[in-house]
Amino acid sequence: SRSASSEATTFIKRRLIEQLERIDDSYPSNLIGYINNAKDLLAKSKSGVNPLMGWKPSVPQGMNFEIGTTDYETTEKIGVEQLGKC
Repeated sequence: SRSASSEATTFIKRRLIEQLERIDDSYPSNLIGYINNAKDLLAKSKSGVNPLMGWKPSVPQGMNFEIGTTDYETTEKIGVEQLGKC
């Protein structure tokens, strides 16, 4: 019979694998690309390179909607569809 500690360790390992698989599926160049990008950004940061140099944040122009209106519902549907592409 397996000990509770052994079962807990197996559970933790399975959860880690599931998390890694989700990252692999969600990042455009998979997990390896994510790791390589992180290494590149860390190396640039260490050498003083700022990848956002020259970028100026701004507030995008937006629209106001009243909840429950047709305009709101139509725009909300488009927004929800776009969330999966983020």
